[in-house]
Amino acid sequence: MQELHRELTECIAMISNEKTMHLISYGKNLVSDIKNFMIKKLYCTSKMTKRVKDKFEKSELNFKMIEVTRLEKGDICDIFDKDYNGIIGIKYY
Repeated sequence: MQELHRELTECIAMISNEKTMHLISYGKNLVSDIKNFMIKKLYCTSKMTKRVKDKFEKSELNFKMIEVTRLEKGDICDIFDKDYNGIIGIKYY
């Protein structure tokens, strides 16, 4: 799980890097990026994993879903859940 937290930290850091920010999808853009098959990996909390599986057709879920859980209070998962609603996608290009 610590490896997943490290990956998630790197993913969030990509948002503030001009060269990689176009590879990250979250918020309102995420739904259209999923429907347009642009997502390669999706990091989400267990609550958001269930929502994604309920909202989209199985054929639209053609990416790797990585469920991230909190290890301790105040870790990256808490920040992820609070600031990004518990879901971030990495695009192919």
